[in-house]
Parts: sequence; structure tokens; C-alpha cells
Amino acid sequence: MRINLLPLEGNIYKANLHCHSKNYDSAAGLTPSQLKDLYKSEGYNIIAFSEHEKLTYNDELNDNTFIALPAFETGLFDPKTRKIFHFNCFPKHYSVKENYAKLEYSIENANNRIKSLVDDDYLVMYNHPVSSFHESQEFLHLKGIFAMEIYNNVVEIINRTGWSDVYYDMMLRRGHKIWAIAADDCHTGNEYPVITPVGTPYSDCMGGFIMIKSKKLTHTSIISALENGDFYSCVGKNGKAPQIHNMYVEGNTFYAEFTPVKSVYLKNSYWHCPHQLSYNDDITHVEFEIDKTWKYIRLEITDMNGYKALGNPCFLE
Repeated sequence: MRINLLPLEGNIYKANLHCHSKNYDSAAGLTPSQLKDLYKSEGYNIIAFSEHEKLTYNDELNDNTFIALPAFETGLFDPKTRKIFHFNCFPKHYSVKENYAKLEYSIENANNRIKSLVDDDYLVMYNHPVSSFHESQEFLHLKGIFAMEIYNNVVEIINRTGWSDVYYDMMLRRGHKIWAIAADDCHTGNEYPVITPVGTPYSDCMGGFIMIKSKKLTHTSIISALENGDFYSCVGKNGKAPQIHNMYVEGNTFYAEFTPVKSVYLKNSYWHCPHQLSYNDDITHVEFEIDKTWKYIRLEITDMNGYKALGNPCFLE
């Protein structure tokens, strides 16, 4: 039996699911309209304007090749330790009610917050856990999230704490069936002058994004694709990164095809990862045998620039 890890049918849409605008964030430097123009110039089709504690729709920006995905970011903050829980919340339909709350920082309250949002028909993504300085006893006990930010571009630039792949694999090994999302968390402006201007190696824009496979560029279709994991993550610069064309499991073998890269790893729940390496960007497909004892597998490819594409996991149990 063949298990397709990306749908065979549909279009590919490029998305940043974590973005802040100057309309609601004093640290941000661009309006939603300016951000749309900036991202569309590099082939983006989707931005989620995830303002803090403010659900925004921005439907006036929608056209045949672009949609603004409704979203907001919510959080719990501990003033003593300065730890935070931040979650991006995506309404599954337009009739959801707004859901804001100020809760004291604790794992119990974080789970209560997630449950309240899920009960109100939101998809909830767990943001930048390494930058939030979370310990294993904190993130391993979260319940109800559909995805984790495996990469956050702005905190990677300002703190070198953007990568959460080790945390992500810990969650997968513990049985959390969640997807991985790379995103920008861009502010493009005033508070962080080191990460401007746009287009430099230190820009907070277009470094983390996802490629969504969906039949239509509509809110309903994109939310369904996010729920189903019909996307993969990319980490690069200026919207450039390797692309995955196809990946599937058939029998006891994993197959994948992609743009030329120099290294390919099939991450899994054990210490040994099947891999293929080259000195040049000349690997375009792989076939790896699957060990039946693994709990999951996920693809990671890297090109000569160090740019990556990360496939969502296939759960084998």
C-alpha cells in the first residue's frame, strides 16, 4: 500500500504563518498592505497576520493569488523567570468567537488555554519553544496543539534560538502527533534595527515559510491542508530554499523527489538516520528502507547554501 505524504493533486502555495504589522504592534514597521506587496514579490500566496491578542481578518487584501489568513497570537507570561507560552491561533471558520484571556504562567493554564481555543474551533500552534526557554517538563506536557514552530526566523536572528527541532523530535518520540512549521514572526522595523532592511542577511522576513499543497486558495481549503499536514517547511533567505516535489511510503520503503541538494536525512525515533551525502547539489531523489521499530520518519534536505526543507512526519505506529 502506498501512503502519500504530500497529496498527488492540488496547487502549491507559499505561506508565512507568523507575521506582525504596525496596525497593532508598535515594534512592527509595515502595514498589512505593505507586507502583502513585499511577500507577493517573492512568490508568497498566504500571510497569517497574527497580532497579539487581536484576531484580524484583512479580507480586503485577498485576490486571486493571495489571501490573508485570519489569526492571532496569545500568550502567558511569567514576570519572574520571563518565560512565555506563545500560541498562534487560526480560526477554522469565519463564525468563530473571539477568545482572549489573561492567565498566570503555568503548564496547567497553558493547557486550559489551548483547550478553550480548540473547543472554539481554532487550530493552535506552539511558538518558538527554545526562545521561550522552556524545559522538557513544560513542552512535553502540552495537549491539543496541531503544530510546533520548528523554526522561528526573528529569534534566530536576534538570539540564535530559532531552531526547535530537538524539542520537536522529543515530542514525536513521546507520542505527540503534531506537524512542524517554519515561520518568520516578522516585525520588520523599529524595535529591532539589526534585522532591517528587508533583503539583507539579517532581515526577519522570508527566512522561514511553508509550502502548502491544496486544491484551492481559500480559507476552508488551506485550513484543511494545515490540519492534515499537507505541507512542508522551508528555511532559507529571501524566500529561497529547497523544494520537495513528492514523498511517500510504499511497502517498507520511503521515497522522495526534490530540487538538487547536497544532503538528505530521514530523521526517526532512533539514533541512526539513513542519509545520502554529496559535495555538490546533485541529489534529487532517495529511497530509504524503513526500520519497523521506528515510531515516525521525517525528511530533512539541505543545499549548498545551508538552506533546508523539512517534511512533516509519517507516523508508523
